This record gives sequence, structure tokens and C-alpha cells, in this order.
Amino acid sequence: MVEARKYLLHFGEEISRYDSLLTLAKLHFNYLQLLQKEELRIVTEWWKELELQVETCYVRDRVPECYIWILSLFSEPYYSQARIITTKVILLVLVLDDTYDAYATIEEIRLLTNAINRWDIGAMSQLPEYIKPFYEIILKEYAKMSKQGEIQASKQAFQEQAAGYLQEAEWRHSGEVPSFEEYMKIGLATSTHDLLCKSALIGMGKIVTQEAFAWYQSHPKIMIASQSISRLQDDIMTVEFERERAPSATGVDAYMKTFGVSENVAIDEVEHQSSPEISSYQSESSPQKVEIDVVAQQSRWEIITETCGGVRWVISRRRFRSGEEDLQGPRIGVLDLRLVAVESTDRSKIVAHHR
Repeated sequence: MVEARKYLLHFGEEISRYDSLLTLAKLHFNYLQLLQKEELRIVTEWWKELELQVETCYVRDRVPECYIWILSLFSEPYYSQARIITTKVILLVLVLDDTYDAYATIEEIRLLTNAINRWDIGAMSQLPEYIKPFYEIILKEYAKMSKQGEIQASKQAFQEQAAGYLQEAEWRHSGEVPSFEEYMKIGLATSTHDLLCKSALIGMGKIVTQEAFAWYQSHPKIMIASQSISRLQDDIMTVEFERERAPSATGVDAYMKTFGVSENVAIDEVEHQSSPEISSYQSESSPQKVEIDVVAQQSRWEIITETCGGVRWVISRRRFRSGEEDLQGPRIGVLDLRLVAVESTDRSKIVAHHR
């Protein structure tokens, strides 16, 4: 929106003969801005009504941040309901993350994980008093979402998320640093990537076909690669924060232990691990006849797509030269920006992406 506003100002100053087009663009901009403000208002009111920060005082309030993140996934007006649903799911995961990482004891974490696996209001009796309201909210919100679309995949991903958080808590509790291979098995789940994508499909309408969903459930390489990128890049950027908040093993720590290298070397190697070559995706088609196609490779931008059932899934990445600067300052790694998109091939427009 900020970029569009700058462009509108520049366009108006440079060209005057397209007044009608400029007026239409401004009207469209204002419409999108009003819609997004309304969506943010709805989510904010929902969050306040939950009163989670009263019951669980340790929870971070990050509603605007989470909404903007989801808005970057699919910005089209048609997917307003899907944006609201997915933002709510991410906020619930944020509470879950803070509970597991920064507040609950290991015994309480085990009880909560067991209750989430049972997914039954009867399991609430085994939980500590301060966790009960949150658990009840999870069940109620998913029950509401079931009226908008299929929730089973998102529910299962939420359970896997909790199980992954439990394993990380067990490592933290025992002081164990897992091997890099062990860490990545759990890290793919706790990256929230799978949960985010499956939740995004709720309320997206006809684009979510059975064929496309079956392809996603088959764990295609392009999605596993995207999960790895998300997990490892997050570890690199937050390694110091995670150590300060609660001593825990990140991908960097696991790599240091497994290969006996320094932190700087581990960061460089993990960075390399998170940027696999495009050729690694150019394998044989899956049973769903998914084809991998490199649709663009300009300068240091690389875009990879897989197409299935009229839906195109996209990963793009940008490589930075050592020392090159972007808006956030110097970059020393090879991978800075990643994107996963869901694109309707029938309409040739992106409807969802994950940054």
C-alpha cells in the first residue's frame, strides 16, 4: 500500500493525460485501504474480547504485525474472510509459542500437548487454571471456522505444531542439543509454515480443489524446501533473541554441535542449507502429475513453480552479493527474501503468498 501510494503521487505529477485512469486507481486504492482497516478492526476486537492478556499476562500483543503478515499472503479483496481466519490462527499460535517457550513448566506443557491431541472439551479438566481459557478458545474458534470451510488439515497441523513445541521444550528442559538432522525433523513443523498454508485454505473458496489439496498433502519437494527456508532463516535471524528469552537449541546450535564448528561458520553453513539449487526441484512428476517449471531467473531473482489442478505454487528467492545493502542494511548471506505463492492459473493472478 505504501509503495502504491508513492507511485500514485509520482504518476500524477508526471502524466496528466490519463486523469480517468489515475482517478480509478485512487478509488481502488481507497477501497482496499478501507477494506483492510475493517479487517484489522474485526481481528483487533476479536482479540480484545478474548481477554487472553488478562488470563495469560505473558502473551505478546502483535495483532497489527500478524495481520500485515497475513495480508502479504493474499491481498485480493475476495479473500477477506480467509485473511481474517488465518490471522486468528496465527495469533493463537503466538499464544501457544509464548506458553511453551517462556512461561509454562515442562509438566504443564505435556498436559497441554496431550489435551490438544485429544481435542475434546473434557480434556480441559487436566489443565492448570491459567491455561484452561486458552484451550477452550482454541476449540471454540476452530468450531466457528468449520462453518467457513474444511478445517481438518489445519487442526492436524495445529496438533503437530504443539507436538513439535513439546519436543523443543523437552530438549530445553534436559539441556540437550539435538543433532542437526533431529532438529530439522521437528523444526519443519515448528516453523508454522505448514499450519499457515493449511489455515490459509480455509475460506478461500473454489480455488481449493480436492486435486490441489491432495497434492499439498503429498508433501511435495517444493513445499518441504519452503519450510526449510522458513525454519533456517528464522533461526539465523532470532538466534540471540531465543537464547535470551529461554535457553533453547536453534538450527545454528544443532549445527555447531553436530559438526563441531564455530557459531559464525554454523550461520554461514545454515544459510547455505536454506538456499538449495533450483535443479534439486526438477525431479520426476509426482502421481498427481505435478510439473516443476522455472518461470523466471532474472539477475539474482529466482522463481520456481509447481502447477497442480489449476493452482500454481511459487517459491522465489533473491541472492545478495557479500556486503550488498538493502533497506535493512548490509547482507552477508546468500538468501534474503523468500516467497511461497498460490496462484490461480485460470485467472493468471497471485492469490496468496508467504514471505
